Amino acid sequence: MKALKFLSIFLISTFVQNTLSAGIVCPPNVNIMCYDDIHYLPQVGVPTVFGYPSEILEYYDQSSNTMCASGDVIRIWYLDLNQNQQHDTGEHSCVQHIYVQHIDGNVSVTFPQDKIYSCKEDIEFEAPDWSSGPCDMMAYSFNDLVYNGASDACYKILRNFTVINWCTYENNPQGEGVWTHTQVIKVVETTKPVIKNCADITLSVSGADCKATFQISNSASDVGDCISHELEWIVDVDLWGDGIVEYTFSKSEPYPFTLKPTKNGEAISILLPEKAPIGLHKVTWKVKDKCNNYANCLQKVVVKDTKAPTPYLHPIISAAFTKDMAPLKFPARMFNIDSYDNCTQKSMLRYSFSPNVNDSLKMIQCSNSGFQFWTVYVTDMAGNQSFTNVFALVFDNGSCNMRQTLQGQLKNSNRSTIAPIQLIAERSDHSMTESTTAQNDGSFEFNAFPLYDDFTFSIESKPKVDKKSINVLDLIMLQDYIFGDYDLTNFQFPASDINADGKINVYDVVELRDLILDSEKESDILYYFDVDTISKKEDVNSLKNQLNIKAFDGFIDITGVAVGDISDANEVASESRSMTSLYMLQNASTIDIIPQNDEVWQGFQLKLNIPSDIIDLVEVSSGGLIHPNQIIKDVQNHSITI
Repeated sequence: MKALKFLSIFLISTFVQNTLSAGIVCPPNVNIMCYDDIHYLPQVGVPTVFGYPSEILEYYDQSSNTMCASGDVIRIWYLDLNQNQQHDTGEHSCVQHIYVQHIDGNVSVTFPQDKIYSCKEDIEFEAPDWSSGPCDMMAYSFNDLVYNGASDACYKILRNFTVINWCTYENNPQGEGVWTHTQVIKVVETTKPVIKNCADITLSVSGADCKATFQISNSASDVGDCISHELEWIVDVDLWGDGIVEYTFSKSEPYPFTLKPTKNGEAISILLPEKAPIGLHKVTWKVKDKCNNYANCLQKVVVKDTKAPTPYLHPIISAAFTKDMAPLKFPARMFNIDSYDNCTQKSMLRYSFSPNVNDSLKMIQCSNSGFQFWTVYVTDMAGNQSFTNVFALVFDNGSCNMRQTLQGQLKNSNRSTIAPIQLIAERSDHSMTESTTAQNDGSFEFNAFPLYDDFTFSIESKPKVDKKSINVLDLIMLQDYIFGDYDLTNFQFPASDINADGKINVYDVVELRDLILDSEKESDILYYFDVDTISKKEDVNSLKNQLNIKAFDGFIDITGVAVGDISDANEVASESRSMTSLYMLQNASTIDIIPQNDEVWQGFQLKLNIPSDIIDLVEVSSGGLIHPNQIIKDVQNHSITI
């Protein structure tokens, strides 16, 4: 315990003695150059320390003006007694001045060169380079400006560099120590867009003005590395192709000539405000992508008449030889009635027997008289053609003593089968008669037939109309037509002319009613005529039962219609769905006939067979449902028809 007390007193005594004699003496102030190291202590000096070990010696610098590594550096030396790396109050210190001297240097700055990159390349950054003196303090900055739609690139980057020497920089327009430069970086792509359609096109005229609506379209695709989302168009229209542009369409043009940019591959269309005349016109298509690559092409637009004439020709022409006239001449124009064209005057239309417009005349000798089947072509001034099949019937009238086989077809208007019928062909002076019989299928032919132009065809014995085909449905249809509740069509018109007066009226209704009710009354009228259809009531007046040979086109088609059978005139529409025979023996004086079910009827037909000895005693009544005129007693046939 005494030993420890003695050591403590000794340490305290020693510290007090060192504190009283401790101190620090700074090295002298020094001058150095800017390129010298101010922390190189062998050059700038180290303080002298008294009473403490040198290991606790520390310093820090204060610069009064050290711009560009020059000026007065104030160095504070101190003894860091508590080893906390900072200068505390009470710790010994001293001040040393280090004077750093500046030396002017030659500064040379080099900026990056302009660069060109493709779309797929990465844009590299290059910093400015310079050489300077040992005391210069250099720095740089930059900013980028990006410009789309440049005239010579997809886009441009303007990289503005600023280099400053802080040792000599003066912040004024004429100041030194600053260098500026703009580096131009271009991103380019040289693949042009592809215009889809540059082939010549033809526009057809329309209407009587013989001009065409000038509307055409096109599209383009950008196929390069930098695919554009929008394409800009300029379209120039040169009417007549004389080098003078009448119309321009583009993004900058006013309506209706404005063309908005299109998407890649999207179609664009232009429409001229006027119709274009026949002739050659030129259209220049220009398209630009975002990289300012232009593609263009010249398209020829031909406006022409492509509509064929409308032929209006005689379907058949007949002529006859005479003793002093052979051969017969048939110019193709002879068949014309009133053909017309939209661009060519009627008088300028050409007629021929083949596509060759010079094939315009046919010569008929005795050796080829008879039916001639030709095709007549009508050609306009633009070369458009239409054609129609025509027939010429050349009669020799005995001049050539020629005979020919004539074939024909007899058919019912509703396409039902017919019974064999005899046909007669007779000259107007009754000097010559030919006959034949139609087969079950309606076909017939006259063999070795002499070709005289006054022959007429007729039916020798007309078959009676089958009364089973005429019923109350026909009567209802005729009544409805008279009252405006039903429209007759086609062959129903002649079938409704019951009394053959060329009219359809209430008298025909009476005749048809009697025809249905009176079993003794027969329809001996069967119309036969040379038409395939009837469109209106007035056509009935033009029907003839005697048919002239000149009306046929080489094949004798004869159509028959049963008078009264209105429902089946065009096609078989009515049929007997059921037939019931009911035999009753009654002692009652009155027999009621009552339908089993309630029905909505347009009409009905009923025939009662009554024994002849009591038929005069039978009366029919219906409480006003049936008019007396609708009841026919047939005493001879023992029947009553309602």
